Amino acid sequence: MIARLCLALLAATPVACTNRVEKAAALASQAQQLLDAGQPAQAYTLIGQSIRARDDQPDAYLLQGRIAMTLNRRDDAYRAFSNAMALDAANPEALNGVAQTGLSTGHLNEADSAADKILALDPNQTSALLVKGIICMVRNDLDGALTFSDRILKLNPREVGATILKARALALRGNRDAALAMVRERIGQVGETQELTLSLAELQRFGGSPADFLASLQRIRQLSPDNRNYRFDLVDTLYRMGRVADARVEAAALAAEPNLSAAEAARLPRLFYGYDQEGLTAAQIADVSTKASVDTRLALARYFIATGHAEAAIILLKPVATGWSSDIQALYARAVGAAGDTAAARTAVDAILKRDPNNGDALLLRASNALGRRDTSTAIVDYQRVIHDYPQWEEGYLGLARAYAASNKPGDVRRVFEDGRKALPQSLPLARAYTAVLLRMGDTDRALDVARRFAFDSPALGAAWTLYGQICAKSSDSDCRAEVASGTQQARTRYGLDPAPGTPPPVALIGRLS
Repeated sequence: MIARLCLALLAATPVACTNRVEKAAALASQAQQLLDAGQPAQAYTLIGQSIRARDDQPDAYLLQGRIAMTLNRRDDAYRAFSNAMALDAANPEALNGVAQTGLSTGHLNEADSAADKILALDPNQTSALLVKGIICMVRNDLDGALTFSDRILKLNPREVGATILKARALALRGNRDAALAMVRERIGQVGETQELTLSLAELQRFGGSPADFLASLQRIRQLSPDNRNYRFDLVDTLYRMGRVADARVEAAALAAEPNLSAAEAARLPRLFYGYDQEGLTAAQIADVSTKASVDTRLALARYFIATGHAEAAIILLKPVATGWSSDIQALYARAVGAAGDTAAARTAVDAILKRDPNNGDALLLRASNALGRRDTSTAIVDYQRVIHDYPQWEEGYLGLARAYAASNKPGDVRRVFEDGRKALPQSLPLARAYTAVLLRMGDTDRALDVARRFAFDSPALGAAWTLYGQICAKSSDSDCRAEVASGTQQARTRYGLDPAPGTPPPVALIGRLS
């Protein structure tokens, strides 16, 4: 391939252009060598330089696409293969690249068209048939998905991708037992691959027994130890089964991961709010404090401050409280204040706000102090600033609602909670606080609406249905009782944290079915 690329670059070239073409060929050759040597990042830089020197060679874009795939830069790979296809519309590698990367990057129409062109050249090309089948499933054309999976299985009865596609389509049709049997049969034939085990778990996620789902999660833990999504599912499932100590062990192991992201770390408080207010033992907190990422420390510290365990927050933040950012120092000051040393916290926050006037945690503490001395005007302004800059922080909405309540402004209290619900539709603390406020106001009907919406936004969370049931019991609405009973029953066999409302299903063979 690279020899052909170099010859193409050099052939039929005017003498005046020789230097540019030779440079492009040399850079492409070096890029290939670096890719072969296991240095794709450096290879990607060089192939980019080669293309800038001469951008009319499809083989150069194909190489760029292969390098991008090695780097898991699928958007870049899609662009590269698309550029190659634009120069050579019938190139099999370019067509296959557009079909595969277009599918995973959301370019479904382009992927579909590329797959059609492949099948026009070779009607039995199984990867193109699989792309077509996946696109059918994404578009909710289950008949089409089954047709393409059957075509592939007729060509190769043991094809794993087609087996998974057919099983998922059957499950979405309501025939989960047949889907499970198909995947288990294939595991018996080809062995327990990562893809089949993940697919089995997804079929068990809705309506399966907790023991079966747990067994699949534990196997995934062995086959794919870096897959944190399923490790969070493992924590959730252990809690559901009443195995609190085991759940905490797994949660602590996740919290101790030094590169846990902010989005991942945010799942830990959701699990603790839903199942286990204490969250972690003292020994686990001490261990996590020596290993956790900054994002994890911040997420857990906020949780522990909110739930009255400021000492745990101090333990987590203290190792990074000096010499780090104002964000950490301000949250540490909040923890110190919540633990009782209000003077030290106030001094620290005053210093932080002098150099960082918009620091969210410092504003939260200043607002709380103002509210404590009945200076509601100052508290309202500071809480509003926090909500504006940090709309994903529950503390801002809860604090502003308290400040408006202290100012005897019930309409503003409602408005703040409504804003909070829009920003954080799956926040259990906000839902609990808002419904409690509405009940105190005597507005049971609105409290019921809020609890119902929260339960439907968090269908797998038992605590959401418990809240809905509690409000329903205070209501004269007789219809809600059956809805609570049905939702509670279904929640028992819906495993894992709920995705955000409106999250589309994955455009892939692996992932949640709904």
